[in-house]
Amino acid sequence: YGGAEPGGRLVQPGLARLLDRLATDGPAAYYGGPVAEAIVETIGAAGGCMTTADLAAHRGEWVEPLRTGYRGHEVLELPPPTQGVAVLQAFALLDGLRLPPPGADRLHLLVEVTKVALATRDRHVSDPAWMRTAPEALLRPDHLAALRAGLDPRRAAPWPARPAVDGGTAYLAAADADGMIVSLIQSNFLGFGSGLHVPGWGINLNNRGSSFRLDPGHVNALAGGKRPMHTLIPALACRDGRPTTAFGTMGGHAQLPVQLQVGCALVDDGADPQAAVAAPRFRVEVADGSVSAERRLGADVLDALAARGHRVRVTGAYDTGMGHAHVVTGRPGAWRVGVDPRCEGVAMGC
Repeated sequence: YGGAEPGGRLVQPGLARLLDRLATDGPAAYYGGPVAEAIVETIGAAGGCMTTADLAAHRGEWVEPLRTGYRGHEVLELPPPTQGVAVLQAFALLDGLRLPPPGADRLHLLVEVTKVALATRDRHVSDPAWMRTAPEALLRPDHLAALRAGLDPRRAAPWPARPAVDGGTAYLAAADADGMIVSLIQSNFLGFGSGLHVPGWGINLNNRGSSFRLDPGHVNALAGGKRPMHTLIPALACRDGRPTTAFGTMGGHAQLPVQLQVGCALVDDGADPQAAVAAPRFRVEVADGSVSAERRLGADVLDALAARGHRVRVTGAYDTGMGHAHVVTGRPGAWRVGVDPRCEGVAMGC
């Protein structure tokens, strides 16, 4: 769209054609016929090997969420191939510990729990059909107890070298007067996806396949008909069997620690949702295990973190790499919302 200008009108006739076809024919319009042929032609021209049979064979899935308890709440996440089980493991690890008040002790604990959960994700999570360990086994009490025993309150644990992949995602939370809550996430992944545009249909293709590993012995190794591990994790929380909270964020690997930090602020600190998403945050860099932290956490806290062996990189006050988190929580007629100041999010009542 080289002719698009700020303040101007953007017309996308190809996308309009696609939406008309989807409205008439449903998902089959995307996975077959001229749309599928155009997608395959675009990928083939770039050296890819997708076929129309591959698209026709695709099936979306309705899945049961994975669950864990956290201080009287129940947290729900999508199962693999998402990293949801790793987030649940982080909450479950904390649920068996006393969370220190805000400061260096809490920050160190959250960083270490994040590192354990990320390591679990990278060791185990893939397409469910290829996983060697059931997700539920990663949440067993005895396994969690062993992981907790390895947490050192005084020193940072070592981090194995691994490649870094970051992503680009959009998140939305919504609730209605009847108590229905929706936690929704969408992503074309790195940058603006693959950079491949399907002419005539307004489609920009994602590049989620870049999350595969090329090590044939790895659980997330590239293979035909296999889905890669991915970072998308729209979350819900319930209390007494009733859905109370939708929360989530963009941010690739940062989604895990962001959800953990927002959840702790809401539950442990009783923070207002806006305060919870605006609070200063950290993320763990998966390339080397270092900690990127917003300067609002305070020089004394960050110095104390470094003294425990963490490699700390201080970022701006509201760093976009810390995710763009949003929250809807409460009950019908009394919903409260939080919108991340790190982005152009908005809270709307209809």
